[in-house]
This record gives sequence, C-alpha cells and structure tokens, in this order.
Amino acid sequence: MKKINCLLTCFALLAACTLSSCQGSLDGGKEFSPADKTIVLTTSNLRGDIDKLARVSSLKADLEEKGASVLLADTGNFLQGTVYTSYDSGKTFLSLMKEAGYDAVTIGSHEFDFGTGKVGSDSHEVYYEDGTLGSFLSESGLTALSANAVTGEGGFAYTACKSYTLSNGATVALLGITDEKVTSQVLESNLSDLSFTLDTARASELLSALQADYSIVLSNASGYPPVLRAADKTVSVSESEGFVLSAVAFDKKGSIFEPKYSLDDYSPAPAVQDKTEEWKRTVDADEDFKDRATCFVALNGSQRDNRSRESNLGDFWTDAIRWYALHNALETADGQKITLAVDADHTIALWNGGNLRDYLNLGDVVMKDIKRVLPYPNKIAVLYLTGAELIEFLESGSQGLPFSDATKNSLASFFQVSGCQYTVDTSVPYEKGEAYGKCWYKDNAVGNRVSVREVNGKALEKDAVYAVITSNAVANGMDANYLSLTEGREKAISSCAVTDAVFAYLKEACGGSIGEQYAAPQGRITIL
Repeated sequence: MKKINCLLTCFALLAACTLSSCQGSLDGGKEFSPADKTIVLTTSNLRGDIDKLARVSSLKADLEEKGASVLLADTGNFLQGTVYTSYDSGKTFLSLMKEAGYDAVTIGSHEFDFGTGKVGSDSHEVYYEDGTLGSFLSESGLTALSANAVTGEGGFAYTACKSYTLSNGATVALLGITDEKVTSQVLESNLSDLSFTLDTARASELLSALQADYSIVLSNASGYPPVLRAADKTVSVSESEGFVLSAVAFDKKGSIFEPKYSLDDYSPAPAVQDKTEEWKRTVDADEDFKDRATCFVALNGSQRDNRSRESNLGDFWTDAIRWYALHNALETADGQKITLAVDADHTIALWNGGNLRDYLNLGDVVMKDIKRVLPYPNKIAVLYLTGAELIEFLESGSQGLPFSDATKNSLASFFQVSGCQYTVDTSVPYEKGEAYGKCWYKDNAVGNRVSVREVNGKALEKDAVYAVITSNAVANGMDANYLSLTEGREKAISSCAVTDAVFAYLKEACGGSIGEQYAAPQGRITIL
C-alpha cells in the first residue's frame, strides 16, 4: 500500500492534497462514500464540552457501519473549559472520551492547567485533592501523544508517536505536537522539568521507523516545518479558536479526501450519553459547584508576570477586594463591625503578586477555580497608610525589580493595585537598609524609585490617610511589608475569606462573567 504523510493541525484537520481533490468527491463527482475507506476522525478544542462526546461516538459508529475503518483522535486542548472537567481535574472526562471511542489524544497547552490536581496544601487547608494528568491518562487507557514534551533527561514525557492497525488491515501512524507557547499559557510550576522545542529530524525518524501506510501529525499549533511532510505533498493550515470536527479519508488507490461532517446530524450514542448525563448530575448536585460564572478572556496566572508587572489577573483581583470592602459589611472574627475611616476616593487595594498562584482560564469558573488562584485561607484586611507611607510600601514591595531568578523570591511582595497608578524606575538602584525577613531590606531612600501618579483619579496627598484593602497576611507583615508592623499601626482583620469576596465580585459586580474589561492590563503600573 502506498505510504502517505499528511499534517492535521491548527484546529482544522486538512489533508495533504490540492483543493481540487479535497472536496469529499470521487470518481467524477459522485457522492463520497465511506465504504472501504480508512478515515482518521479528529476533534479540536473540545475544552471539556461533555455534550459533544456522545455525538462524536455516534458519528464514528455510523462511519464504521457504512464500511469505513475509523481512527478517532483529539488534537489537543480537550480538558480545560467546563466544570465537568475541573470538578476532578479531568479524571472522569478522560474516561468518558475513552467510552466515546477515542483512540488517542494529543497533549495541548491546557491539558496542563490542573497541575497536580491538588488545590491548597496540608499547611493551608486542603480544599480539593484529585490526581495527576499522567495517572488519569493511564487509567483511561487513552494514548497521549507529544513528540516535543521532553523531560530534563531528554526522554519523552508522553508517547511521541504510535502506529495503529485498523479493521481493514491499514496502518496509521499518529505523531502529536504540543504548542510550544504552552510555557506562556500555563502556570510555570505545572511544567516542571519539561521543555517543548520540537526536534523535527527526530520526529521524522520516529514516523519513518513505524513504516505505516499513512502518517499523520496531530497538533493544535501551526508553523511546523516541511521536514514533517511528504516531499511531494503540500499542506494548507487554517486556525480557529473554537471547536472543529474534521476528517481525512484514504482509499486503496492512495487517493485522499476531506469529507465534511457535522455533529448536529447525529443523535447521541445512548450508552455514552447515559454515562455523561450521570456525571453531569453528580457535578450539578454538588453545592460547591452549583454557583458558576464564565471567563471569556484568560486571566494571566504566570508567577513571573504577577511578580514583575501589572497583569489582568492582578487588576481583576484588586478590583474585587476593593469593591467588596466598599459595598459589603465587614466584621472581625468576634463580630465587631469594621467601618472604613476614609471615603472611597482614599480607598485603594493592594495584592502581592506572590499570592496569585494560577490562571483563570476560558470557560466555567467555580469556587474551586478561585481557590486555585489563592489556595490559602486569607481574609480581607484594612490597613491605613499615609500617602508618604504608601510610596514606601510600594517601593519596598518592588525592591527586587527588575525580575530575575535571583530576585523572584523577593518579588513575591510586588503589588498589583486598584484605585492607584504608580511607576517604578528600575534604573535607580534600591537603597537597602536594615535586613527584614528572608530576602528583603527596609527602604533607605523613600521615593527614589517609585512615584504614585494618581489615586482614584486625583493627585496623591502625602499627609492624607488612605485605606488599603489587602489580605491579613500583608497586614500582618508578610514578605517586605515591614510598615504593617509599625507600632500603633491602625488596621483591621475581617472574617471574610478573600476567595468569597472575589467570587461575590465576579457574580454581582461583573454579572457572572469576566469579559473584555479584563482582556489586558489597564495601565495602572509602569515599569521603567
């Protein structure tokens, strides 16, 4: 049988063929028939859409009943997106994909979103504990493909490529490629010991060694070089951010076709639908997951970014705690009412970047997602500073700038802000005073590096008092916040969990969705 190579990539599965031969037609324009064909059926960007699984299963079964030999795979980004995956970090969703008839999945960027599957820690209240992506894939029986997810020792973290023998005797080799941009889309610690640069020569050798009738590269990323393609074939590449269902078919003569299918044309497979509905009922009945919101833009959880510059996650988080303090009654743990001593124009919010621990990704958002960002039991606190002290507070918090591996720990104290705009001039050295904490120093030259441009649209008043809405950890002097411990410092610690305040802001003030307002940082912090 003639060996054929093609590239299935960028959410649209496009065969290695010319447009004229790739319109689902054969033998002078007769309607395409799946009979006696080898068909590779793929989905892209499932993002946890559990309702699609039963229809995909039905499509595969229909093609097989009509005489096709079918291989079903996903090109990546199948897990993150709905509460039905985040509930147990993808474990059940993977088992349902196997039930639906998937043979293989390509590891995309957002398969790494759940990390170890643990939210919180033994020392900071364990909220949820699931398991790891690797263990879930192993339990499901799905082959996970990635030829460029490589460990520090140089080995493949997953299966680079695999050959499948179909019911008609044809062999199909699948090779997966993970988007190299995963390192800028997922929490750094979730990618520990992994790199994603593709060795194209190695990938080509792996495919050739399998000696399959058909060789196909699966990916949800574009731009891979021609060395992965057959020399006499061309490939079209098309990008889409949404779900795409695609197919490429081969006949015994070596002809290539691109038949078009729509899931709307297929009724859900009863056995698969029964299991997906059962899982949905389980999740929907859990009180912790009934209250849901939606993220239409991804909020950047990169630890590097949140410790070194303004982030859209920092804007959202600080807006949330400022709003909550201004619009809701705060009380201490013993029930004493906390009343802000200043007006809204003198109220700001500061949040240390080291306590923004994960992304808020596209799709469903529940409390578990909020607790991924803050897996600690922090409480809303109010700290009072003069304008002059605010400058020192911001300056000491950013003393590690510019960011480097040597300063990343000290930059846990870098402040994201709401109700305030400030500039840090990193060309001016931070003048270290008395050592404080593990890696911080008091500020010996207040105002040399930081200038506050405005507070709630007005000029900073150095002698005025400002209410800083923050966490109990900051108010109690964590990290570089030595001013919090000044004798006689006025402050109040509430009983309100920060995660509750943030979710309330999302549901009430944002109408249940995070949208274009937070698509990008809003210009509150300037780093020179």
